Amino acid sequence: MSSDTPQGCNRRNYQAVLLHHGQVSVVSRPFRGPNPGEVVLRVEAASLCSTDLKILKKGHRLINPEEAAVLGHEIVGRVHAVGENAGQITVGERVVVMPNVGCGTCELCRKGLENLCSDYRAFGIGLDGGLAEFMRVPSEAVSRGHLIAISDTIPTQLAVLAEPLSCCYRGLRVSRLKAAESLVVIGTGAMGLLTITLGKALGAAPIIAVGHGGRSGLAAQFGADLTLDALESGWQKAIWDVTHGTGADVVMVTASSSKAQHDAIALAAALGRVNFFAGLPDDDGLHDFPSNVLHYRQVSVLGTTGSTRSDIEEVIRLMETGRLATASNVVTHVMGLREFMSAVTAMDQRNGLKCMLSVD
Repeated sequence: MSSDTPQGCNRRNYQAVLLHHGQVSVVSRPFRGPNPGEVVLRVEAASLCSTDLKILKKGHRLINPEEAAVLGHEIVGRVHAVGENAGQITVGERVVVMPNVGCGTCELCRKGLENLCSDYRAFGIGLDGGLAEFMRVPSEAVSRGHLIAISDTIPTQLAVLAEPLSCCYRGLRVSRLKAAESLVVIGTGAMGLLTITLGKALGAAPIIAVGHGGRSGLAAQFGADLTLDALESGWQKAIWDVTHGTGADVVMVTASSSKAQHDAIALAAALGRVNFFAGLPDDDGLHDFPSNVLHYRQVSVLGTTGSTRSDIEEVIRLMETGRLATASNVVTHVMGLREFMSAVTAMDQRNGLKCMLSVD
């Protein structure tokens, strides 16, 4: 085993945010080096997302409440220790993490689509995640390429967004967005704003953002050409006007709302693509499905979830060009591990967009 020297951390112990029996605490855990094939990361930062909030409120089928769990799946860190037979990974290398670890044997996994494997675990969901000073990466994740190198030149507040940006990138890629095509993004939370940033980087035009209240106005800072408030009348007509009566080539629904999904289909152009990017709560569903729009305009309705290694690699490439620099503005709070519950409260109360917990 090879390792570097932890900075600011007792080698025998490290700090971690633990979820146990529905309660959260920051505790000291014993440090243990990697087994053969494993890697231990020293976490630089981890950001919170809506999935973390849902887990805190409702739990998750892959998290046993009787066992202590470390959340966090949006992670950037540096390789601290490498077990024997762990491949070409080197100590000191800066990496981001592809969170979903599939079974490795099903057809989807063999195609590199571990994000779609039904028998999966993920960092922060079944595997200890990044809300800790150190994180263990199991051998199956190491061997299947879940650690992806990222340049030291990319700022922490952007690097930590590689995973959520890759989900947005996959949504646009599967929706076959091309340069000079019109893009409507319904929902101006963090994922909607990241989608707008990526749409701009990929050459979409015009980009139209639809949100609620003050957040809709934020979208212009991320590259939207037109921002609309869904609480005001006439916003649908404005989209038809700006697209010269043709409708939108691609509509991304990043809001968890069946009404938004219904509106999206109605706004699609002939041969348009509508992506139900956000899932719906169990008590919500799409009724009165406008099937005639699909039939007469040949509209495609699809969904995407998670991302693959190639999606993350492409996002990193775009980061290196400088075209995603504004994405880091979704990180509106930077806190330490011991401020975890303050970060949760800020997100839960919609006080800002995204919270990053700085560890390094």
